[in-house]
Amino acid sequence: MQDVTLIVTAFERPVALNVFLESVFKFYPGIRVVVADNSRHPILNPRWLAEESLRYAILPFDSGVSKCRNVAMEMVETKYAVILEEDFEFTEATRLETWVAILEARPDIGVIAGALRYDNSVSRNYANRVYVDYESGTYEIVPLNPADPPVVAGARVIEADYVFNFFMCRNVPEFRWDPDLKMAIEHIAFFLDVKKSGKWKVAMTPDVMALHHQYRPSVLYETHRNRTDSWKIYAAKSGLVCGVNKRDHLVYMLDEDKGLSYPEYVFRLLKGLNDSRMADAKMRESNPLSVEVSNG
Repeated sequence: MQDVTLIVTAFERPVALNVFLESVFKFYPGIRVVVADNSRHPILNPRWLAEESLRYAILPFDSGVSKCRNVAMEMVETKYAVILEEDFEFTEATRLETWVAILEARPDIGVIAGALRYDNSVSRNYANRVYVDYESGTYEIVPLNPADPPVVAGARVIEADYVFNFFMCRNVPEFRWDPDLKMAIEHIAFFLDVKKSGKWKVAMTPDVMALHHQYRPSVLYETHRNRTDSWKIYAAKSGLVCGVNKRDHLVYMLDEDKGLSYPEYVFRLLKGLNDSRMADAKMRESNPLSVEVSNG
């Protein structure tokens, strides 16, 4: 894996980060890794500093996932970078070689993603088409599930517009994130920019998979993870708000009886969803249980 660097953003989840790095070096000893940490205090276990191939970037608290990724990308010296978060775990199915082979075979593809398996053994592909209506200022996310996708370099490949934060990309200047978008919307904003530019294709393969634990350990983490300010910032910058997100089973519709603008109605729905998540987090903290990250 001489041509690959792993980029992992870290925020307030030391247990998850440790599990992630254990799995990485188990399957890919010596692989280059950049950890970009914007926690209150550095969370990297000191044992990992002995890994010569690991670089640790400590950013100011709550710099946001976008700035973390941009800083990490500037540290990448390899041909390819893998975008990850610390609640992932590598397994025998996390075949980075497959991604490299696809990108080598298809120079028009700039991003190739994989599938994720959750602790309940449910697997998801996260291949989506995005339809943008600039006249109405909305975009629609529609899941893709082709029955017989084409094979590239021995792997099934589904071309899409929007995939999950588990992907390999080419180390090119255009793959950067808006630092004003700290969380929540930064991901779709990245892929909307890629789509609008028309320079690179996006794809995913179900033949590369990792575990996703969705580990959310504290109210502090939830407070910064479930924020709606970035949605409003992006709407102001781009003029776009989400129209339909079928993947998350959220259908946003204009409620004329309330006299709200479409964007404001969307933001209120998001705030209600995030308030519910915050309430759940506070309940967990008030009734602490031993928390473990499953090995799947």
